[in-house]
Amino acid sequence: MKTNDYILSENYLAGEGKMSLPEKEFSTTGFFLLADTVPAGVHIEVMLYEWVTFNLPGGKYTPDFMVRLSNGVEIFVEVKQESFSKKGKVFRGQSYRDSRSKLRAAASLNPWWRFYMAIYSHGGWRLEYIEPDPFIYPRSMKTEADNGSL
Repeated sequence: MKTNDYILSENYLAGEGKMSLPEKEFSTTGFFLLADTVPAGVHIEVMLYEWVTFNLPGGKYTPDFMVRLSNGVEIFVEVKQESFSKKGKVFRGQSYRDSRSKLRAAASLNPWWRFYMAIYSHGGWRLEYIEPDPFIYPRSMKTEADNGSL
């Protein structure tokens, strides 16, 4: 982990008091998963909670976090927690499906930014790049950087 590269003030998250438990966990530990994926020499400048709201055709959507990197790349992250049934089966509720579809729509309408879903499960984090929809975002507009790498 590059923990020494990321020293943030206590007030770097606006609205920290209204965060859900997974969002608080991401802001302290899951955040390092994202930090470990940035290229060498690039660092996270700021991470803001519910900073931007997107106007989508079906309504509005506010991702949980906006992260700005020192190379100018801006990343939006939606945080969700996986639940498990008594039989150990993975359960993803309506909130997960709704957020994922809105995140994909936002990624498709704003291809110049990166969108991720951070999923907390059994004490660990998984980060998934959200690919823009090819029907909304034509492949001819894609660049080599559009493979989810930062």
